Amino acid sequence: SNEGFLQLAMIHFSGLPTFPDGAPCDMILNEKEHTLLFRSHFNKKLPTTTLPLEKVTFAGYDHILESKHQSKIDRAVAGGLLFGGVGAVVGAATTDDKKSVQKLFVIRYVSNDEEKVIALKENGNLNTAKFLNALQKYVPTNSDKSPGNVTL
Repeated sequence: SNEGFLQLAMIHFSGLPTFPDGAPCDMILNEKEHTLLFRSHFNKKLPTTTLPLEKVTFAGYDHILESKHQSKIDRAVAGGLLFGGVGAVVGAATTDDKKSVQKLFVIRYVSNDEEKVIALKENGNLNTAKFLNALQKYVPTNSDKSPGNVTL
C-alpha cells in the first residue's frame, strides 16, 4: 500500500551524485521511516538515494539564477546557502552568460559535517501542497522562516 508515502515527479537539477542533470526522478516522502527517497523515473538501474529527514536543514522553493554552465548554478546555490536569496543572485552574477531565473525545489542537508544542496525542478504535480504540508512536519520549509527567533 502507498499509505505514509507521498510522491512528486521532479527533474534533477543538481546535487544527487548518481543522477544525471535533467533526469526525471521521483521524490518520495516516507513518513514511516522519516526519509526522502529519490528514484529515477525511467532508468531502473540507477540506485535509489535515501536522505534521512533528521539531516535536512531546509526544504522548499527558491529562485535561482540559471546560466548555461552547471558550475554557475552550483555557485548560485552555494551563494544562496551563504547569503540567502541575495547570495544566489550574487553567486550567479559573477559570470557573463545568459541567465534565467529558475524556481527550484531546494533541499539543504548536512552530511559528514558539510552542508550540501539538492536542487530539483517540479515536473507537473497536482499534490505539491499536500506533499509540502506533510514535509514541513519534519523539516523547516519556507513558511517556517521567522527571523528573530532562535532556538538552541
